[in-house]
Amino acid sequence: MNKQKRTEITEVYEELNNLLSRLETLRDEEQDYYDNMPESFKDAEKGQAADAAANALSSAVDCISDVMSNLEDSLS
Repeated sequence: MNKQKRTEITEVYEELNNLLSRLETLRDEEQDYYDNMPESFKDAEKGQAADAAANALSSAVDCISDVMSNLEDSLS
C-alpha cells in the first residue's frame, strides 16, 4: 500500500474515532436516562424506547469499533 492510501485510511480512522466518541456519549446519556427512570416508567412505552435506543447505539458503537480494528489491521 502506498503512502497516499495509508494517509487516507488514517484520516478515515480519525473521523470514525470522532464519531465513535460522539456515539458513546449519546449511548451513555440514553442509558443514564433509562437507568434513572422510575421503575414504573421503564415498562411503559417511553422506557422501552429509551432502552431500545441505548441498545441500538451500543450496537453502533460495537460496529464502528470493529471497522476501526479492521482499518488498523490494514495498516499493519
